[in-house]
Amino acid sequence: MNKTAVTEPTIDALFLRHQRLLASNAKGAATREERRALVADLISAGADTPDGAVRDSLRNMLYFWTAEQSSRDERPLSEALPSLADYKPVEPPPPAPPPPPAQSGGGIMIQKLGTGPAPPQPAAAAASPPNKPVSGDGSSDAEREAKARAALRIAALARQWRLTADPAAKAGYLLTGKALDEAAAYRADDPDIEALVLESEKQRYRAKVVRRSMAIAALVAVILAITALLLRAEQTNKILARSERAANDAAQAAGDAERSSRAARLRLETEADDAVRALAHDDLGLLKIFLRDRGATDSAQLDRLTLSATSLQTLQADTTKAPMKQQRMAPPTIVPTATPLASSTATPLASPTPTPLPSPTATSTPTPPATPTTAASVGACPGFVWLGSVGDSHVVNVASPLDLRAGAEIQLDGRTDYRLRARAPDARYAMAAQLGVVPGGSTIGFTGPPVSVTPPLPGAKAQIWAPVSVAANFCTSVYVQYFGDGQKLAAVNSALNDLSMLVPPAEALTSAKGLAEVRYYIESDAKVAALVAKQLAPFNRGEPLKVTWLPKVQTKPKPRTIEVWLDLSR
Repeated sequence: MNKTAVTEPTIDALFLRHQRLLASNAKGAATREERRALVADLISAGADTPDGAVRDSLRNMLYFWTAEQSSRDERPLSEALPSLADYKPVEPPPPAPPPPPAQSGGGIMIQKLGTGPAPPQPAAAAASPPNKPVSGDGSSDAEREAKARAALRIAALARQWRLTADPAAKAGYLLTGKALDEAAAYRADDPDIEALVLESEKQRYRAKVVRRSMAIAALVAVILAITALLLRAEQTNKILARSERAANDAAQAAGDAERSSRAARLRLETEADDAVRALAHDDLGLLKIFLRDRGATDSAQLDRLTLSATSLQTLQADTTKAPMKQQRMAPPTIVPTATPLASSTATPLASPTPTPLPSPTATSTPTPPATPTTAASVGACPGFVWLGSVGDSHVVNVASPLDLRAGAEIQLDGRTDYRLRARAPDARYAMAAQLGVVPGGSTIGFTGPPVSVTPPLPGAKAQIWAPVSVAANFCTSVYVQYFGDGQKLAAVNSALNDLSMLVPPAEALTSAKGLAEVRYYIESDAKVAALVAKQLAPFNRGEPLKVTWLPKVQTKPKPRTIEVWLDLSR
């Protein structure tokens, strides 16, 4: 029975088995026998498959599963590489019988022996030896087998690398140099080779980065050495500059100490004069407070102090003649009573209630009245404020904010507080950055034409925003650094909130000990700083805090930023 070439359905069946076994192998479900059976069938199929693309496909599948067997120790690496069975061509059909000889003139034409033409001979066969078998891609079987052996070797190494769990041992399988270049030629033939080549390339890149980093580090070391030599030449100038700054700082500290001393002396004189002036009204309360603050510890003795009638009359007469600061008076006679106040003939003092004092003299320093927080008194802060809509105006006595003109002063109604923003909302009604909060009921300046913005919502009304100018304290941030009793912070924050200022959380710092100071960095913030200093006077024994301008700070905060350094332990 004659053999025929392998048919396409047979190749399709082998390819289907190859795909199914690949899926099972990935899940770990493929068995050793299944792999061995497929390898055997691939070898046998070579006998029915001539050279060409079909035979190349069979050979590739054979080499793949042979490498898989080697990586699983199912086939020794030293064993010869299997190959497809030799192709057995189809036997030719028997020759047809020769036609009968031609007849001429009723007789048979007989060719003389040796006189006929010689049988034709193939010229190519006589001229050259037969060629080697050639596969579908133009390479010989020997070349294909050499490449397959290299791919098999690299694939086995790649599978061994993939199955190794120890990271240190696994790194030993990575390729370098010519071995990596050789493996890269087969990366498209096997996913394990592709993974091994990719990881080896990463390792080569990391090694290159390390070498480059070492070179950079060496270069940086050289640069640093040169820089050190250059810096050494400048050390003398820096030392002189530091010495000069230290001298300037010492001089400034001495000036601050002198100013603090003068302020303390003036405060002492003022308290003493106020206490003496109160004596003219038969009031010992301020004097007792003055003595306690200066170290008097015997409270019982202080409570028994009374003012003699003679001294009281003299004191009242003298205070009507001249202001207290313009004449030095003899101290009044203070008589300690021998019995408790209840049995004393003098009028008992239930509590040190201050008595209204005469008008202050030219040398006294009374506390000024509270400054109204308007743009004229503390400076202006520009921004945009929402004014409602045409049918719902938030401006007092103005039906439609669209009717307002630049230069007018308007009053916001008291239904809510109003956020001051850097600009009007955009077309998506996204809000700009917040600059501050304007309390309801405030009077503000209208500086430009209003802007109508409709939110992108069904049925939404147009909202009116306008550029305005408000008092600077409405957009001022006050950062409080304190030392001592943190329970007083609530009262400090409340005092600052009364000015409608932004007050971030306070910070406890030991460097604030002994301080009662307001610091600002921008010259235009001077009025707001003074306002804060006066507002926090109750936390500094009734005296406004010291105001300090720091114009030479290298990194300045944004405008309208105030710092408060306050010792709350006093």
